[in-house]
Amino acid sequence: MRSKLCLACILLLTGPTASAEDELNLFEWTAVAPIVVEALVTGDDGKYMNIQVVRVLRGDVTVGDEVKLALRLANRSRSRNADPKSLKLDLARNYVFLLEEFHPKPTKVIYRLIRGVRGARPVPAEGAEAFFAALGSFIDIQNLKSDNITWTRFAAMLEERNPILLSAALDQMLKFRRGEPDLVLTLRPLLDHPRPDIRVRVARLAGQIVTRFPLRSIPEDEGLRGELVGSARRDREVAVRVAATEALEGFSDASTEEVLIQIAENDPDRAVRFAAERLLLRRRKAASNH
Repeated sequence: MRSKLCLACILLLTGPTASAEDELNLFEWTAVAPIVVEALVTGDDGKYMNIQVVRVLRGDVTVGDEVKLALRLANRSRSRNADPKSLKLDLARNYVFLLEEFHPKPTKVIYRLIRGVRGARPVPAEGAEAFFAALGSFIDIQNLKSDNITWTRFAAMLEERNPILLSAALDQMLKFRRGEPDLVLTLRPLLDHPRPDIRVRVARLAGQIVTRFPLRSIPEDEGLRGELVGSARRDREVAVRVAATEALEGFSDASTEEVLIQIAENDPDRAVRFAAERLLLRRRKAASNH
């Protein structure tokens, strides 16, 4: 086997490097905003940006309203470490804005950005229909304010063709550890999804389920194991192979250990080898404690 690394070294080399705050999914991003609109940037009067509301997704504004946006306030109050670049809005371009009212004078209504400089996102040039369909679904769930409905809807989104809905559902289930054994049959076909970022999330969620629940409670657990092994060995994307390898942690049989040994010895990418080596070290440490 290739040279062994200590467990701490492997964790350091393969640990996350980006903050979860770097890019919230649309569900998380919109959750805190009392007003969510699509608006066209129409001008800059020197103090405020002028925007015209094109679509109201949530809040007490009307399509066609011309409102003033305190963009300079957002730029002045941003954290220079987290957001070194100021937010710039292009004239004649449509954005989705997270807004709330504020009143610099009793008779004057201005709007400021919720989330500061992260409170505006450009409408995508391609895929706008899917973008707004997902946004509408998320806001509908948020407006109902029901935990049960939220997780029921997210479970249903695992069968969605819209990748924005699917990605957000996977994100939320991973973050809040809401994966259940009865979702495994839905997840398995997604290990072949054309988008590698979705395959990564699916492998992670499957692995989370396997480590949280006894294998006997997981439908067709051997089939899931076989598909994770296939992804760990053959997926063309390194991140997917890493996630699938890590997802094998909940399978304690000797054949899975042999697969991990083969990956640790033969995968062409160091990150995948380290993921396998880390699991092997954990297994050996656990065995030595018994």
